[in-house]
Amino acid sequence: MARPVFFCALVVGSLLAVGCGRQEEIAVYQVPKPKAIEQPAPTHRLLGAILPHGDQLWFFKTIASEESVKPHLGDITALITSIRFAADGKPDGKPSWTLPKDWRELPGDGARTATLQFGSPAAPLEMTVTKLAKNEDDDKAILANINRWRRQMSLAPTNTLSDVHEQKTAEGQRVAIVTLAGRPNAAAMPPMAGRTPPASAQNPPATPPAEHAVAQPPVKLKYTVPAGWKDQGAGAVQKAQFAVEAGDKRAAIGITSFPASAQLIADPLENVNRWRGQLGLAPVNAETLAKLEKPIKVAGYDAKYFEILGDAKAPTPRAILVAMFTADGEVWFVKWVGDAALVEGQRSAMSSFLGSLQLVKE
Repeated sequence: MARPVFFCALVVGSLLAVGCGRQEEIAVYQVPKPKAIEQPAPTHRLLGAILPHGDQLWFFKTIASEESVKPHLGDITALITSIRFAADGKPDGKPSWTLPKDWRELPGDGARTATLQFGSPAAPLEMTVTKLAKNEDDDKAILANINRWRRQMSLAPTNTLSDVHEQKTAEGQRVAIVTLAGRPNAAAMPPMAGRTPPASAQNPPATPPAEHAVAQPPVKLKYTVPAGWKDQGAGAVQKAQFAVEAGDKRAAIGITSFPASAQLIADPLENVNRWRGQLGLAPVNAETLAKLEKPIKVAGYDAKYFEILGDAKAPTPRAILVAMFTADGEVWFVKWVGDAALVEGQRSAMSSFLGSLQLVKE
């Protein structure tokens, strides 16, 4: 909020004890109005729904760029209003919903009850379904989690439910629909663990993080683009993006980085199980992970390479190939996702690309 212009009177004379004395000389200066601190423009939108039910809160949430999520707003609203709980009235019962056309439901993994995918199969958007225990009244619990979401979007906390649009499902269930525009703060997005968020998450700092509050090394990416790859430049989160097409088959490649201090983001097991969940596969343990991991070098750093292949019997088999490594306090990911046959056929190009990748400090 802009501040008004202040005028400050500065006394510069002094009372001289000579004769009758002299009147103080007063100089008046205009203090320039402080410049308003410009906050970074929003890049993403969080769309979420919070449903209190018994002793639990259920959450449906998606975070995506404005342009990518806009075409799906009608489907998201339809899905939320279709949510229903079992007629037996069990307070811990799992809700059900009606998937919009072309949406895909993947089984839960870890803290997620389910993952709903929509949009392009090569680079799908996701809506997560999670739950937390509720140990306070509905409004307080909803507000605490809105502030958790606001922190994830680099926004200051609020003490009102002004972000909420109240709605009812078809069966009369209360739904708090939340929409937030901001910039994703990766360090504030650990997977849920089925418990009430800690006080630090419920009460984020009053000052929103600056645009680069998430530490990132001052580096420039250099690489050689393989033949057939379309360089799509940087995105809101991606440092670089590429697309590959062959007939009706598509794959997307993205390079991202996040702070290594965010332990869940830096943990290979957490990441691999999240990627497996995206393909409808069951999670693995640390022993199995060690067998899946292939050590390689990327940009001169030790890296871990994983190939995750979805169900070959699926109507559209998909695959995810990822190289991850740590450099200067950041965890870097080079990730391919898309049609399984196309992705697997790009192994040679992927190897060449990873071998050309450099992080050049500016």
